[in-house]
Amino acid sequence: MSADTSPPSPPSTGSDAARLLGLFAAAAVGLNLRPAITSVASVLDQLPAQLGVSDTGIVVLSSLPVAAFGLSAPLVPRLARRFGVNGALLLSMGVLAAALLLRVLFPVLLLPGTLVAGAAIMGGSVLMPQYLKQLQASPRAIGVATTMFAVGAALGAALTRQLSDAVSAAVALGVWALLAALAGAVLYLARRAAAHGTVEDSEAWTGRSSTGYGVVPRAAGQRWTTSLIVVVFGLQAVLYFFVAGWLPTVLGEAGTDAGTAANLLAWFSVVGFISTMITPMLVVRPVMLRVTALVIGVGIAGGVLWLTVVVPGQAFALVSLLGLLQSGAFGVAMSLLVAKAASPAAAGTLSALAQGIGFVLAAIGSAVVGSLRLSTGSWDAGLWIMAALALVFGAAVIAVAGRPAIGQRVAEPQAPVGSGNR
Repeated sequence: MSADTSPPSPPSTGSDAARLLGLFAAAAVGLNLRPAITSVASVLDQLPAQLGVSDTGIVVLSSLPVAAFGLSAPLVPRLARRFGVNGALLLSMGVLAAALLLRVLFPVLLLPGTLVAGAAIMGGSVLMPQYLKQLQASPRAIGVATTMFAVGAALGAALTRQLSDAVSAAVALGVWALLAALAGAVLYLARRAAAHGTVEDSEAWTGRSSTGYGVVPRAAGQRWTTSLIVVVFGLQAVLYFFVAGWLPTVLGEAGTDAGTAANLLAWFSVVGFISTMITPMLVVRPVMLRVTALVIGVGIAGGVLWLTVVVPGQAFALVSLLGLLQSGAFGVAMSLLVAKAASPAAAGTLSALAQGIGFVLAAIGSAVVGSLRLSTGSWDAGLWIMAALALVFGAAVIAVAGRPAIGQRVAEPQAPVGSGNR
């Protein structure tokens, strides 16, 4: 069955407030989709002593959230069909808050709680492109929402270490449940506001409609587009979560003290605010998308290889480079999930497929790098693999530029890369 490719009705004047609240809710959700990961990375060295985590457990803990992303992705479309997009996002934030709290109240639940938190984060991540598509978000609004991912990552990395040093790792990790609860409250208000609008407005902003959830069409050209987007999202996820999970450890072994390494992880996210904000506006034209892809792919490869020889005095410059480029890679991937979908339903399906497969690859990549470090005593082999994947990422983005949007009817004209955002 082909997805309905007709755009949602423009919001009426009465729904403007609901739409703005929806965009604010999207930003609040984005703020929660990284702290659960970067907060753990910033205190990995304290977990064995404070929570009794073994060396093997550290490796598992660093890759577990990303593994949960891939495993839970197929369930997200069902939640969207059952509760609407806003309702499914609300459920995700509620589960995230509970998991983050329970895993530190009961240390035996640290690993399963992290797995559940990862699944909840995946719900928000998969649904974000569809939610933005339904809100008819502009490239600037998409940039704001994706920038919140980086803001949350920076807060998780910077504040968790400081709070852990002042109180304990358990308190520092558990406090992020409050942020998830706040996002849930904003989503609830946005849902109520949409429910008081017209039937059309309610369908557009909550995602509950008679058309159901989209199916990616099986035309050969669109299958190729879908495959490329899966590769793009998967590789940026591998590269991002390698840094988010292991950067403090790599820098620490190169001579950087633990506190500085945790602060640099926060800076990695902060400096990325710029590129995450502007990338969605740069990639609306195929030529700009190709140039951006080339710069990002080659730049990340060089930055990752720099880690093989980095010394403490170079750490700030290196992390600044990686932060700018890897946040740009994420902005490209998220923009493509919105722009390469002809309808909100197609955006949801494409997002679930790309992120589901992509995060499984990211979990494997993080675990492989950690395992290579344990078996060889060096990060070099893993870093060379990451550098090669960065070049493949750039090539995949170049290949997808200018290809048709997923969910377009064959008889309709093909849209350029940025048409979904205009």
